[in-house]
Amino acid sequence: MLKCDATAGQGIAERRGVGKVRHLHAPLLWLQRVVQQRPIKVVKIAGADNVSDIGTKYVDGTLLRRHLAAMGFVVRQGRS
Repeated sequence: MLKCDATAGQGIAERRGVGKVRHLHAPLLWLQRVVQQRPIKVVKIAGADNVSDIGTKYVDGTLLRRHLAAMGFVVRQGRS
């Protein structure tokens, strides 16, 4: 299962060919072939559930702690 929070990304993965997308590296189209063969399903997730948002945009402290816990990080007190 491939989780995607962008409708555009999901559309690119599920179509055949480049379409109107610019600057797409052609060897990356292997994903379209795999999705067409159905071993991978592309599903849309909410941006608030996407742990990769930590590295790409501002997230508040509550959401940051939730994402870190989902990845197995533990907050400890004291010196590093």
